[in-house]
Amino acid sequence: MPNHQVNTEKIIPKESIKTKLNRLYPLFSDHANKVYTNAAKDHYSSEDLDRLITELRAGKRGFFEDKNHDFTVIQKGVLCLADINTSVAQFVFNQYPFVESHIKKIIQKFEGMERSSDKSQRVMRCIVKHYAFGERITLDYNGESTIGSPKNILMTEKQICDYVDSLHYLYHGNSENYLKNLLSITDSVKKQKQSKSM
Repeated sequence: MPNHQVNTEKIIPKESIKTKLNRLYPLFSDHANKVYTNAAKDHYSSEDLDRLITELRAGKRGFFEDKNHDFTVIQKGVLCLADINTSVAQFVFNQYPFVESHIKKIIQKFEGMERSSDKSQRVMRCIVKHYAFGERITLDYNGESTIGSPKNILMTEKQICDYVDSLHYLYHGNSENYLKNLLSITDSVKKQKQSKSM
């Protein structure tokens, strides 16, 4: 039987591979961003791009309903041009209908159908401004009209961000964080009901 020996000098340590990949990632990311931005510039006029970026900053949703373009490439290009580059922010914008649908459904589950559209739209506007532009999430419960704000769930920045982060994981196949967050919301609502009944 032949004696096979492994030449240990040629084995690259895992950390060095990870370090090299970490150095390469920005190059790939920069290249992808250039492809996206070029696609957006080819598809839209400069006036339309300026209008879209303004709408994004205002949290308007018309951009997400435009079915006349390649959703994943051109839309990502507009997001890059608007400096919306974090993975969660990209997820919120690229999967806007998915996020909005989950926000609306969880509000309906725990607060009923009444004003659920108003509540979900208000939360979505806060989410867009937070993830895209770093604005703090504040739902004013001291103002004259709180009818369009959630009353039992998704009331604070932490609750909203935790839920969006769990949706991000869920969308990419990791349901564990989503289920934990859903259980936490359920427990919180139960405790609220118990304290009100006392």
